[in-house]
Amino acid sequence: GLARREAEAEAGRRRAQLEQFFSPRLAQQLQGNALLLQGQERVITVLFSDIRNFSWLSKRLTPRDTCQLVSDVMEALTG
Repeated sequence: GLARREAEAEAGRRRAQLEQFFSPRLAQQLQGNALLLQGQERVITVLFSDIRNFSWLSKRLTPRDTCQLVSDVMEALTG
């Protein structure tokens, strides 16, 4: 009984630590599979882009229009 209580308390502490940096759902997944926290080698593609005059544009557009602009640009770049 005491060993089980200590194990549960330790699991709770680990979960609380993970939840400081991750959502509760992700913290639960990480606690269930510690291998997810290990480094992995992957081939990926990264896209960096800059929208000229974006700050100026976003101040003049509505939030919805700003999101649409970004969506349109990303669709064109990733197409």
